[in-house]
Amino acid sequence: MKIDSMDRGDFLKLKDTWNLSPEVIKAAKVIYPELNNLDLSTWTYGKYYKYSKIKDDEKYRPMPEQINQFRGRGITLADARYMLKDFNNYQAILNLSDDEIKEYLLGYYKFKETYAKTLKGIERNKKDSNNKASFRISATSKIIDGATYYYCYVPGYGYDWFHETSQTHVGINSDMYGADAQQIFEAIYPSGGSYYATNMWGTYSLAHTGAHEGIDFNGTPEGQNLLAVVDGSLGQRDSTWGQIAISSTETTHAVNYRIFYMHMVNISPYSTINAGQIIGKESNVNTDGIHLHLQVYHNQSQTYCHTSDDNILSSDSPYSIFYTWV
Repeated sequence: MKIDSMDRGDFLKLKDTWNLSPEVIKAAKVIYPELNNLDLSTWTYGKYYKYSKIKDDEKYRPMPEQINQFRGRGITLADARYMLKDFNNYQAILNLSDDEIKEYLLGYYKFKETYAKTLKGIERNKKDSNNKASFRISATSKIIDGATYYYCYVPGYGYDWFHETSQTHVGINSDMYGADAQQIFEAIYPSGGSYYATNMWGTYSLAHTGAHEGIDFNGTPEGQNLLAVVDGSLGQRDSTWGQIAISSTETTHAVNYRIFYMHMVNISPYSTINAGQIIGKESNVNTDGIHLHLQVYHNQSQTYCHTSDDNILSSDSPYSIFYTWV
């Protein structure tokens, strides 16, 4: 059977039998350093994704006492995991009232029900290897506003719907983006470790009814000092959002980039900064749950973070800051 005549399910079954490409092997070892001493040349995509999903399920699993609280309140772990996208940590979810949780989940299930027929239709439609699962809603829709989102798996993060502009669905980008997120996380968080993200660039956000414009990172422990990822000048301070931006002065990478950090306290008072210096402290300023929102613009004279509720992905890829690990 030719690939262009396969539906998504048949294609993914075939892909699971292929050996990992050299680029994906490098990416896997960035995300999961415990694999560094293993020969992955005989690993298939199926074996790698199975390993990745086990590791990621462990990483994003609530603490035992939190699991008991969720179960006691009738909240499934799958629903709790989805709510991380908008509340950033499990304790912030547990701090909500039952009515607030009910209201959020009703919106979530309404979203799922509204698109149930569309999502089922994806499996019936013939897709080539670059199309995978996607949905397009008419321009009159109040939720998607004509944008196309693709259902992708990103190692280290998990499954989600990604805006077409992010190109997460193309080729091996989803694998590369996971490795890029890992490198960015290690550059920002002194504690290092496996990257923990509750939203990626271009994911669909129910709370914002639109595309997420950056990456939401969470450190362990919470409330760490955060480091600058590049050399540059500092500006665009906004105490309401706990925001500051670095205008990169790098000449070999991240040239003409402006990188916004949001939801911080103890923000650097200086006018310039070097990569690796403290820029602020992770917090929950004007947001639910302690985390960092990182947003990037390239060759744009952006003076603020675009956060309006729409399905236009206005920011640029944060994954292009480095690329030095390839």
